[in-house]
Amino acid sequence: MNMNNQIKSVIAGVTTALLLAGCASHMGKDKPAAAPKESSPVAREQKVTPTPKEENASPPPAASPSPAPPAAVPGPSQATSPAVADMLKKAERLVKTNKLGGAVAMLERALRLEPKNPVIWHRLALIRQQQGRLAQAADLAAKSNALLAENDPLRTQNDSLIAKAGKK
Repeated sequence: MNMNNQIKSVIAGVTTALLLAGCASHMGKDKPAAAPKESSPVAREQKVTPTPKEENASPPPAASPSPAPPAAVPGPSQATSPAVADMLKKAERLVKTNKLGGAVAMLERALRLEPKNPVIWHRLALIRQQQGRLAQAADLAAKSNALLAENDPLRTQNDSLIAKAGKK
């Protein structure tokens, strides 16, 4: 009996250790990483790892004299997570159906995930321009420019939007 009790005790200890190890390996996987506390929910960051396909994405098209229609809005000039890419597509569809409020909400949600993505800021600026909110459109375009490289073609579109906002 003593030997049986020792074996049962060892089995119980090993089983407990395995259960705890299994639980420990899954802890925190269901919870999102804590975002740094900032004054604006839009300013929170999430690190995005680019996929090889995204790194080879072609640059956005050159600027046109007038604001580009939503279908001609440039694609991301930096890595975009699949979730944000989906949000950009949904926002574009909402703009095409003239649901600008829904498109703004979708882009603001995308900004919470990728606050340093200049394309999202640019698209939001274009919608604000369509809504007649020119000062806000200029501010958003300036934010997009601040996140761009000097030679990015999107800068020309942002500069055009800012210039038009200043004239009116």
